[in-house]
Amino acid sequence: MADEEQSGFSFVDKRGVTPDPTDSPTSTKSDPELEMDTVHQEPIPAEADNSADVAGHGSAHGEMPRLNVRDRLLMCIDILNQGAWISLGLISDPSTGQIEQDLTQAQIAIDGVAFLSEKVESQLDAETRRDLNNLVRDLRLNFVQQSGR
Repeated sequence: MADEEQSGFSFVDKRGVTPDPTDSPTSTKSDPELEMDTVHQEPIPAEADNSADVAGHGSAHGEMPRLNVRDRLLMCIDILNQGAWISLGLISDPSTGQIEQDLTQAQIAIDGVAFLSEKVESQLDAETRRDLNNLVRDLRLNFVQQSGR
């Protein structure tokens, strides 16, 4: 505590949890009117409504939103798109932080993006369809460029 006063700042616990000096050093008592937000570690007032306002969308503390097949295919396309860019060696792999090129894997990912794009495009609006076609085109062009090196 003396160090904190000398450094010009003081520690303020904004989590709504205060230590009880009569308990062991690791035990805490929390305000019953507050619930902890596990993502941001901030208190949430008890009266805060975490339920979904729109049917089919999950709350922050429970059910997952219902996804139709089109949404699931778009998620798969996004995953394969990222994998293609990583395999092309144009962005680093988030798991390793390294840039490594594997054109065989890139081709498989690009073919997967193109295939799934064809399957879902009839259910998309014109702008999204155009964006998806541009994505496939960009992947293919970059594959050709990287193959020529």
